[in-house]
Amino acid sequence: MVWAGVTSTGKTPLVFIDRNVKINAEVYQKTVLMDNMLPWASQHFVGRPFILQQDWAPSHGAKSTKVVLDTHFPEYLEKDLWRARSPDLNPMDFSVWGLLESKISGSSYNSGDALEAALQKA
Repeated sequence: MVWAGVTSTGKTPLVFIDRNVKINAEVYQKTVLMDNMLPWASQHFVGRPFILQQDWAPSHGAKSTKVVLDTHFPEYLEKDLWRARSPDLNPMDFSVWGLLESKISGSSYNSGDALEAALQKA
């Protein structure tokens, strides 16, 4: 699985999670939010507020994830403000994933590492 984010100031680093790892609330909170998003946002939004937008997959909406969000990301779009199945409201679904796919789709990759390198380069 690949996680990424975009902001008005640029893009977050890509986060790669092994295909054999189930993305539950604990994995999402640690690997995505705490180990990657929080340090990145702390560096890029010094003294400026930001609003976290996520798609509310089950791991994103877990009660324990909401505690992490309330503690470390006080401004985020609540689930009731997010329309289900609305990729046009999500820049990642509306644009970014398609752009990444188009940049890497002309080649074949013989390993996960090769695909990861191509995604990083794109």
